[in-house]
Amino acid sequence: MESVNKLNVRKTKYKDKNNKLKSSIIVTIFLITFLLQVIFIFDNSIWGDEAFTILTVKNSWQGFWNIIVCDVHPPLYYLILKLVTSILGYQIFLFKLLSIIPIFILNLVVLRYVLKENNIDNYNIVLSTLYFVITTLTTNFLLIGVEVRMYSWALFFVTMSGIYAYKLTNKIIKKDVFIFILFSLFAALTHYFALVSEIIIYLFLFIALLLRKINIKYILSIIILTILGYLWWIPSFINQFKTVKENYWITFRPKNILGYIRGIMGFKENIVLTFMILLIITIIVCITLYKLFYLNSFNKNEKKEILFAICSVSLPFCIIFIGTILNILIRPIFNQRYLIPSLGLFWIGVLILLKYSYNIKWLKMLFIFFIIILIINDYRIKFINELQKGTKDTLIFMKSNLSDDDMIITNIDQLYYSVLEYYFPNNGRGYFSSGDNYMKIPQYNFGTNNSDIVWLFEDIYQEIDKNSIIKEGYKIRKKFIGNIDNRYFFNIYKLEH
Repeated sequence: MESVNKLNVRKTKYKDKNNKLKSSIIVTIFLITFLLQVIFIFDNSIWGDEAFTILTVKNSWQGFWNIIVCDVHPPLYYLILKLVTSILGYQIFLFKLLSIIPIFILNLVVLRYVLKENNIDNYNIVLSTLYFVITTLTTNFLLIGVEVRMYSWALFFVTMSGIYAYKLTNKIIKKDVFIFILFSLFAALTHYFALVSEIIIYLFLFIALLLRKINIKYILSIIILTILGYLWWIPSFINQFKTVKENYWITFRPKNILGYIRGIMGFKENIVLTFMILLIITIIVCITLYKLFYLNSFNKNEKKEILFAICSVSLPFCIIFIGTILNILIRPIFNQRYLIPSLGLFWIGVLILLKYSYNIKWLKMLFIFFIIILIINDYRIKFINELQKGTKDTLIFMKSNLSDDDMIITNIDQLYYSVLEYYFPNNGRGYFSSGDNYMKIPQYNFGTNNSDIVWLFEDIYQEIDKNSIIKEGYKIRKKFIGNIDNRYFFNIYKLEH
């Protein structure tokens, strides 16, 4: 009897030691992936929408609110930024760090789940590792992780909402109902296609509750409380919708649908890898459905988890369907990046289905192999692009040549509307419209401004007719070829009387 007890003690010690080692490994991977994303927050390159965000947040509270109610997005992300940066300062790295934090918290939730004693097994370590690297080091997440926009927050809220919806399908607890509604409202108040995600999640949840024969009053109470929580924003939503319906920048062609599907994995790069990974995911879904409904291979709890996974994987495809319908029936308002809020749940679903794909190890290994290639390639491209941005050189050139009295003009829309104001706040700005050869300058008309020197940022892909400038009595000389954020490429001309 004593020898048996000693053996049990040794087994317990070995298990504890083994669990500590596994815990250390997964925590290390979690921290490494986070740091590999954080290194990009110190870049001072931003594009038009980011500049708009920062300039909006820098306004007084009254001016800030007047702008966001006229924007085409809900207000929550802007409010988060305004509150934090009002206290900690308007530093670009802080704005970018605030976009990484939601992904960090989401992965912390996954880490906490894995570190529970009963969950520290090889399967969960592999799956959580895949989740960490996918949600930090692939194209979509490398983009939203350092972009001063609302997508990472929308993704976080939608994902947490989906997780709590799943908890409610198992047991109705008032605390979980409250948290579910709260995350759902946060998502809906962060991005309108996060709101679309929530409508789909609510639909899945209500079907599950009805199948469980849950009292209809619980379902109605969730609906009523959610509507009441969103009611205050509906007038602004209606006004923004009218604005978008009248005029919006998005275009649509039927071939864009394939782009939307590819956008689940990333953007323009890695088309072959994207196809292969999506093909493997499709095979895994089909095999799991076959085993679930035809072979009846899973127990009750496994069935619930698998159905949650299938709903999660279907979420971005449902959004693509709804977005395409809206594009056709109303006007083009759906863009590839609007899928991003649904991708946290998508990858949770994929990895759960991977877990239940018994007896197809070759398919799992193939999936992991392609994901590793995707991550290496995506991170390499992102790293190279960060190093090759011309923002720093452009700013150095302008700093050494620009005075506060000089004016800057451009024929690039986003430079005029926000980017130039962010980088050169002390200078007058103007927009050159080649159609009417007229300088649209807030303070002055072209040729009558107070400055003898004007700097022209000319789109290298759309050169302008310089004769109208020469006629105004300006000498024009090309001084520099620059770019900002690898998005805006331009020739810089110096115009002098």
